[in-house]
Amino acid sequence: MLRLTPGRDFRLIWTAGIASQLGDWSARLALALLVLERGGGATTVGIVAMLFVVPWLGIGQFLTSLSARFGRRAVLMACDSFRGIAFIVIGLTSPPTPALLVIVGVAALADPVFEATKSAFVTEIVSKQDYSEAIQVTHVANQASSLIGYALGGVTVGFLGAEFTLLLNGITFVLSAMLVRFVSEPGRREDGTSSRPSMSAGLRYLRSDRLSALSFATTVIAVTTAMAVESQVAVYATVVAAFNDQTIGLLSAVTPAATLVAVALLK
Repeated sequence: MLRLTPGRDFRLIWTAGIASQLGDWSARLALALLVLERGGGATTVGIVAMLFVVPWLGIGQFLTSLSARFGRRAVLMACDSFRGIAFIVIGLTSPPTPALLVIVGVAALADPVFEATKSAFVTEIVSKQDYSEAIQVTHVANQASSLIGYALGGVTVGFLGAEFTLLLNGITFVLSAMLVRFVSEPGRREDGTSSRPSMSAGLRYLRSDRLSALSFATTVIAVTTAMAVESQVAVYATVVAAFNDQTIGLLSAVTPAATLVAVALLK
């Protein structure tokens, strides 16, 4: 039976992560539907999905290494504020598609920095005996957030429009930053950290630990494949099946729902 790990700071970060991810997953679906409404096709929708993946393939790790010289709390707040401003601008100004893609691509650079910093922060504010449980409950929350976020995205786009959904996403990032602000620990900072040694150390670790390397490779393959499929759900549902936006949101929630069930049933 999962329980929320004791500790005020962990609960704040855990709640902040849920708030930002709920809006983020809603926004991914809203962006796909917005591009389709503007006459874009499957390729453009695929580019939108790719913008969220590319930062995880090197540049995100580089930026994370650079951010390590600042306190963890400050980095989390900066990432949330940066993403919040970007999506609020999109929601309020409705920029043309090329500008929209640029803003989304820049905002997505903060995603791996936020997640890596949050994971490192948890190791500092959670005791060793509670750490395994903290990771478990965080993973379940992430899957639940993507499930609910997709469904909410379809509903809000259907009733309120894609631009308003993207504005709400920006507000969830602001809310997340406000929650992190109340974390009592500033988080460790690593003065003089260089990105090259940090990334080299990570690669050496993967080469030395077969299980971690296998887990890393499996995750990359699974996530990349899932994103390729999920990115085209809106295209298929809109162009081929002629579903409405609410139905598309529920359809998009199928993959995270299956993952959530698996996490609940399997040790």
